[in-house]
Amino acid sequence: MDLYKQADLRHPHRKTNRPPDEFIWIQEFMKQTNQKDFIHLSADQAERIDYFKLESFGKIMTINIEAPVMYCNAKALLRKMLEEIISQKKVAMIIQRWDRCTYRFGIICLVAFATQEKTYLIPVLQNCQLVTKIIKFVCASPVILKIVPDSRTIVPFVFRQFQTEIIGLVDLAETHYFVTSDHPEERGKDLYYLVNYYCRKEIDSLLDFADWSLSYHNVELQSFVVNKARSTIQSFQSIKAIENEKGNYKLQQLLDNTLSQKMKRLSKLVNIKKSEDVFSCKDLQTLVGREPTENEVTLYSSMIPFFTDIAKHFDVKVQDIITNNQMADLVKVKRPTTVQVITNMFTASKYLQTRLPEIVNVINSVLPKPDHNVTITQEMEIDSDECNDLEVIQDVLSEKCATPSWADAKDGNSNAEAPVTVKMPSVSVIVSRPAAPYDPNRTCSSCGEIGHFKRNCQNGWFLNPFKLTREQLTKRKKKRGGRKVREQRQAHQTVPETTSKNFQC
Repeated sequence: MDLYKQADLRHPHRKTNRPPDEFIWIQEFMKQTNQKDFIHLSADQAERIDYFKLESFGKIMTINIEAPVMYCNAKALLRKMLEEIISQKKVAMIIQRWDRCTYRFGIICLVAFATQEKTYLIPVLQNCQLVTKIIKFVCASPVILKIVPDSRTIVPFVFRQFQTEIIGLVDLAETHYFVTSDHPEERGKDLYYLVNYYCRKEIDSLLDFADWSLSYHNVELQSFVVNKARSTIQSFQSIKAIENEKGNYKLQQLLDNTLSQKMKRLSKLVNIKKSEDVFSCKDLQTLVGREPTENEVTLYSSMIPFFTDIAKHFDVKVQDIITNNQMADLVKVKRPTTVQVITNMFTASKYLQTRLPEIVNVINSVLPKPDHNVTITQEMEIDSDECNDLEVIQDVLSEKCATPSWADAKDGNSNAEAPVTVKMPSVSVIVSRPAAPYDPNRTCSSCGEIGHFKRNCQNGWFLNPFKLTREQLTKRKKKRGGRKVREQRQAHQTVPETTSKNFQC
């Protein structure tokens, strides 16, 4: 069915203000790829992309595998690109949206990855599911270093559209600010200043803000994205080379700090995956010889990063520091442990001679205390109301547990059970509202006496009406002093003048 007829059937009230053909095509494309609520454009924004056709998008650049620029619009090319990016472990990332001023509505149409050998141009709307998985893997992998010109224009859009964070990110704007810390006049410069300063190359910055619908017909936008990605990786290499010549390793310090901060944000599972060649959670059951408990899993997951850091410090393997048997004994250790117990485990290890107290602290902080070591620091206190309830319960239990009446009715029954008595523990009864100790400086604002405050005043307490009986409530109602009650009392107390005169007569 024609797209215009579909629009007429679905939106009969929009015949006069019908969106263009290309906008409906994009909506249908998103629905077919299970991208619901992915794009919401108004009619005014749809008019800007009336020349946008994805069918002719593949004809812009020719596919050439051997060329330095590879247009990855097929699944085989995407897989080959991913293999080459993983082997390089350093890539520059550039995105291009189709509209410059649509943060809420604009979507990413092009993603460019640039390495030292090749530049990869990826149309996002073709093979959308596979492209999304690949971009998620590249962005979330801590092994691959991602270099971006400005994180403010890339990170929020990548997170919004692909729902992933960029781990191992190097921002060239932040890098330039860090490198030029000795020259305050050069701060705040963007990518174009970096490219011009380090690579001696001019880039037309107007294309970065060009509308995607107007520039897709020409090769200008594609060439701009490719040049931007290449200049990004060249700027990074040029900055690194200049810093090495000067002897100032600020960039290397920035990279180390960036990677360390990003790695700290990862979960414990990522730390376990780093040392998966030596130990893994699957091997915990074989080490223990049974199904591991929750405490053993917690201790195991916390000790693996500890031994991995020690191995990196001494530049050795983790197997040289701790063996499988030692790891099994360490996981089964009970808390609280001492340094002597850990020393007996690692007598042959020369790398852990100064780290034994740290291991003890980790074990004692991770594992919970056993129940039998719990000490009671305060005696049990029972309120006066609770004590009365206990006495009532004791009386009821003594009546219920006494010898039943049918036992006496039997003749010659000497096996009758003796009555069971329940002994209640002697507890210290606490007064519900004890008076405060005498202090000459204390004055009560309620009664005016010296020696206590108003909160501890026992003169004229106000009882809770919800806890009173019916008789007590009726007595309290009789003592009320409202307006009508006062008038009645005055009427009964005062004697009229007429009666007094008559009495005198």
